Amino acid sequence: MADFHKSYKLHADGSVDTVIRSRVNRESMVWHHIDPPYKAKTTIGTVDGVTVSVTTEPPVDIWTPIAYTVQIGDTLEILTVHLPTPKLALWQSDSVSDECPFCLKPAETMLCVHPEGCRHWAHMECINHWMMRTCCICRVSY
Repeated sequence: MADFHKSYKLHADGSVDTVIRSRVNRESMVWHHIDPPYKAKTTIGTVDGVTVSVTTEPPVDIWTPIAYTVQIGDTLEILTVHLPTPKLALWQSDSVSDECPFCLKPAETMLCVHPEGCRHWAHMECINHWMMRTCCICRVSY
């Protein structure tokens, strides 16, 4: 493994790049890219004649890291990329008519949150289900 360099870059849009590159031949690399919503994905290539496989396991919710399994030849390694932790606040409804923009159910049926700097709210379960990283109404980042 000493002949390989692993790097990860988390972009502002939430996408993640993973690059496995040869330390000897900088042109020899495997590039793995994923966008939100994160799905399972495998990229296979060769670096200096060695088979490299990068597999992404999607996070369970927006608070857990993205898990990678990197196999270089016979060596297997599990890596994680931590996404920025969402900044959320609890929300209490004054009105029974308030509805979640995802499921359209009333606020009182589940735990509700909203991103800081935004007045829109949603059920925590709905945000997790859709893996939202921005408010679906005003696009403020979580």
